[in-house]
Amino acid sequence: MKRLRELREEKRLYQKEVAKALGISRQAYNRYELGRRNPDNTMLIELATLFNVSIDYLLGYTNIKKPADNYLHEESKVYDSYTMATSHSLVNVSEEYLQLAREIQDANIKPEDIRTIIDILKRQNR
Repeated sequence: MKRLRELREEKRLYQKEVAKALGISRQAYNRYELGRRNPDNTMLIELATLFNVSIDYLLGYTNIKKPADNYLHEESKVYDSYTMATSHSLVNVSEEYLQLAREIQDANIKPEDIRTIIDILKRQNR
């Protein structure tokens, strides 16, 4: 795992210190850093926790270091402020409208285009 060494060095730790914190031998940890051995799921969680990064970051799936719980916490603040600012509860949105929203998003249709269509339909129904 390429990123383990850089994370360890960022924290100015020796392999033996990381290994001790994880409860494994230095040699075992060294194999993780060199990519000669892959950590199991439990060890991935421990590594991510130790270095305060996401498992996806450790595995190279993303360049975002933040653990998911930190990211979700920040996103929930945005969501909470949005739901408090709107008068409609998302709970009352029917599945049919949610499916339509998914289709619009999948088709990469811009929200402003949908608003234009809605305005045209409103004028026609007057």
